[in-house]
Amino acid sequence: MVIGMGRSSRAPASDYARAIDTLLDAGLEYRRFGAGALMLAHVAAGQLHAYYEAHMNSWDALAGMLLIEEAGGTCNAFLANAGLRRGNLVLAGCASVQPRLAALLAK
Repeated sequence: MVIGMGRSSRAPASDYARAIDTLLDAGLEYRRFGAGALMLAHVAAGQLHAYYEAHMNSWDALAGMLLIEEAGGTCNAFLANAGLRRGNLVLAGCASVQPRLAALLAK
């Protein structure tokens, strides 16, 4: 599996490094193409299996998350905890991948 990763200055760099270590230890690959919105579109198009970023603003995340859901994928509850105003973690992907990835990154 290939997972897109985003990096936000609103989350500690150590969290980003820990997520990368977790993915690599599980035998997964990760890519970073730049804009998180673009990588969410890559997930919806089937070019990535999932996307993870510790913090995204709603205006960067919601359109891509809608694309993924319309393509049959699954997304986390981005709007929880005032996500619309404050932003939130993004974990979105193929319906068969996203729950497994959520469990892996929660460890």
